[in-house]
Amino acid sequence: MNDAEQLKQAIRVLRQHGFTGKVGTMIELPSAYFDLDRILETGISKIVVGMNDLTSFVFATVRNSQWHDMESPIMLEMLRQMQDKARMKMIDFAVAGYLNTSFIQKNESDGISSALSTTVSIPEIFNLEINHPDHLKRVKRRK
Repeated sequence: MNDAEQLKQAIRVLRQHGFTGKVGTMIELPSAYFDLDRILETGISKIVVGMNDLTSFVFATVRNSQWHDMESPIMLEMLRQMQDKARMKMIDFAVAGYLNTSFIQKNESDGISSALSTTVSIPEIFNLEINHPDHLKRVKRRK
């Protein structure tokens, strides 16, 4: 979502089509970060911060470049601010992306305990060895 207005429109469409469940949103754009106070007033129950895209847009860079640093003081402070605002409104908060052990540990020390990661990151995060690390490539090729 770009901002609270776009989110309100999406929620309105969901409700018009009979959806009565909880609604959450991802914060992946700087515009959403700067409009977070209004986003939190839309009746959502959860925000998930998409770290890959948000970091890319904040630093105007691409993933895997030396400038794409999800653990930079800037990004960690943005997360702290978003989490604090969500807590004050009793809205669930999580981070998502290609996360690593260091990032998760830093965020756990800041009280962020909900993280969503891609399956690619799981072996590194949990120090696991996967017997067939490329098994999903075969599934993707079949489509």
